[in-house]
Amino acid sequence: MARILFLMAANVIPATDFLLSTDGVEIPLVCAVVGDEEFLRRRCLQAVRRLLLPGDEDEFSLTTLNGPDTDWREVAESLVAMSLFGGRRVVILENADKLITRFRDQFEDYVSQPDGDAIFVIEVSSMPKNTRIYKMIAKEGLVIDCKAPRWESDSARWIARWAEKTHNVKIRNQAAELLFELVGPELGLVDQEITKLALTVGSDRRISDAMIERSAGNWRTKTAWAMLDMFLAGHVTEGLEQLDRLLAAGEHPVALTAQIASTLRRFARAARIVVRHESLSEPISVENALAEAGVNRNFVKKSAEQLKRLGRERALKLSDWLMQLDLNLKGGSQLKPRLVLEEFLLKIAVPWGQV
Repeated sequence: MARILFLMAANVIPATDFLLSTDGVEIPLVCAVVGDEEFLRRRCLQAVRRLLLPGDEDEFSLTTLNGPDTDWREVAESLVAMSLFGGRRVVILENADKLITRFRDQFEDYVSQPDGDAIFVIEVSSMPKNTRIYKMIAKEGLVIDCKAPRWESDSARWIARWAEKTHNVKIRNQAAELLFELVGPELGLVDQEITKLALTVGSDRRISDAMIERSAGNWRTKTAWAMLDMFLAGHVTEGLEQLDRLLAAGEHPVALTAQIASTLRRFARAARIVVRHESLSEPISVENALAEAGVNRNFVKKSAEQLKRLGRERALKLSDWLMQLDLNLKGGSQLKPRLVLEEFLLKIAVPWGQV
């Protein structure tokens, strides 16, 4: 079997590209499915398995191990075992983060000289690029990088292509952005929503904005939006009550931040657009600035009222505030995550201002 036909720098493929097309890809002797986006990891494992084992009879050549339930000895024995019906052995090791930490030397030894009769697929949520094992796999094997698209617009474009490929439905980029905004940044939830919407489309196989607005989002998402609306309106007590409900239901401050951040980043973008137009002596309305910043047309009027209430000075600081919030939630503050989020939300619950 060829080592790999789909070559990129350091043999690393973004999962978003891999899932849209596996043409020209052959899985080498060691493949790592790496990243914190669980939906992408799961789908990539399925795709790798289909590439390696296209027929039902090939299932006898597969061993699947779960990291927390095994040790290196069982992994090693599976890698050297003979296939029941001959042919190449495939060993998939899921949730391998802690196992690699415990048996790092053994993993590195194997990766440096893999068995020619087995294909080893390792799934981990994290494998730093500066570690020896990552460098070896990236050089001689294949790393499938399961990192979500960095920008909202990139996510929307990918969602549109994914919907057409996997669900045979069409969705405009703007509608995909709306879906991403309503459901949140978890691609698994977005895919579930597309699956549900695909059952209701007409003969044109098109998902419209109106369909998304009627269907998308669970009560937690809607409550998070309601919470943000209350803080933007300066209704602190009501906003804190909504925050209590969400936290009591199991939401984490990091997840809540991800849900509300897209709206606030668009506000920051719109404020910068207003300032830029003024510097060019070409005034622009807040509504038009919000539309240019990517706010869905159905929300422009309400967003304009919120942005005017927030005020120019604070709106221009939102990007920095959000960056600091993210750092503080990930260990940069001595405060508990809940208090970090509350502190941020209180900053935007401010008196009237003018953009």
